[in-house]
Amino acid sequence: MTNYTITEQWPDPRRADATLAVVEQWRAPDLAGRTETLARTMRRWRTEPWPTGLLSDSLFVGEDARSVLRYALWTDRDAHRRAPTAPDAIEYVRYRDSREPGETRTPGCLALPYLIFDGSDPQRLRDWVDTVFEAMDLAPSLADDEDTGGLGAVFHVSLDGRRILNYAEWIGLRHHDRFMGSTGEDDDTPPDPAAVAAWQKVQEFPGIVESGVNRFNLYATAEPVSDGD
Repeated sequence: MTNYTITEQWPDPRRADATLAVVEQWRAPDLAGRTETLARTMRRWRTEPWPTGLLSDSLFVGEDARSVLRYALWTDRDAHRRAPTAPDAIEYVRYRDSREPGETRTPGCLALPYLIFDGSDPQRLRDWVDTVFEAMDLAPSLADDEDTGGLGAVFHVSLDGRRILNYAEWIGLRHHDRFMGSTGEDDDTPPDPAAVAAWQKVQEFPGIVESGVNRFNLYATAEPVSDGD
């Protein structure tokens, strides 16, 4: 028998026993509506049985004071499908991770870049992520630089074959602000033509119909706890 604990601990998208991430996003009409959305989920945590196979369930709040993100880690797709599921929940699998071994700093901001493609093609999603890593090898991203506060990113690909989600962890919002505002103009090193071409390939990758980035702070995480723990 298990129960749950609610903490301020960030979820671990890299945990080996999680093979599925389920993501939901809501946009409330105002701050009061967002507060009610959060409270409703918390009530559900406290009153409903914990689903078998759900490893962690995290709520994040957007910087716009209206958005809510739910990021849930499951053992597998079958376990998720056996549980009550929101119709707009999107199932993802972890594909590649840019976090350096030994990085132990706690995130304070989640940046969530996303891409949507014009049709279902799971291999195309992986090809795009591979293209990003090829470009990073030629010109390492400042997002993973210790001085900027970038802690690494976990690239997810959706099971419907149309979406990529980059779960990018940062020390704080101001660190991500500084990264997003950086132009590289203060760097006297001439750009590597191969690196420029690699990043251009990322940006001009065919089939992308929508892209963007949203930012969140952790609100709460619920996890099961065995009675024997």
